[in-house]
Amino acid sequence: MVGGSGPRGAACSRVDDSALMPAQHANAINTSGAGDTFLGTLAARLALQRPFSHAVPDGVAAATTLGRSGVQR
Repeated sequence: MVGGSGPRGAACSRVDDSALMPAQHANAINTSGAGDTFLGTLAARLALQRPFSHAVPDGVAAATTLGRSGVQR
C-alpha cells in the first residue's frame, strides 16, 4: 500500500515492512496534479519492473518537481 503524505513524501507498507519515503523540501507553487503525477510515475516504474524501493522515491521526486514548477495554472 502506498499513500501520499504531502510535503513529507509517501508512506508505503508491504507485508514485511513499512517506511516513509521523504520528499525534498520545496517551495510549492501549485500542487494540483501532484498525486496524479506521483501515481503515474509509480505505475510506469512498476510496469518497467523497477524495484518498489526505487519506484516510490521516483514518484515522490516527480510530484515534488511538479509542485515546484507550478505547471498547473
